[in-house]
Amino acid sequence: MLNKENRLCKARVKNKNPFSKFDSFEIVTVCEYNDKDGGTYISEIYSIDDYVNNEYNACDDPYYHVVGVYHSYNQSRKTKFISEFYDIDQALNLLLDLSGEEPLLISY
Repeated sequence: MLNKENRLCKARVKNKNPFSKFDSFEIVTVCEYNDKDGGTYISEIYSIDDYVNNEYNACDDPYYHVVGVYHSYNQSRKTKFISEFYDIDQALNLLLDLSGEEPLLISY
């Protein structure tokens, strides 16, 4: 897999295993932020503007969560955390290992 330059991205790959409870697997870019009470929280980054507007409050650089997306029979999108990576290539390789297919990478 090629090295990816943009650190703010999302990736998705369809799960073709008919026996799995997961419809697909995704990589979401997240960042840890300071909250006003002195603690921290983790939030998904949805766009470059989203990150730039909140960058002053970030504890560290963005990183990646790999999640499984359950089949949505009742229209509610539920996910399950699988792993965390600080390197996008490692996260992409896990999606490839899970699905056997090259994931679709979307950069912000």
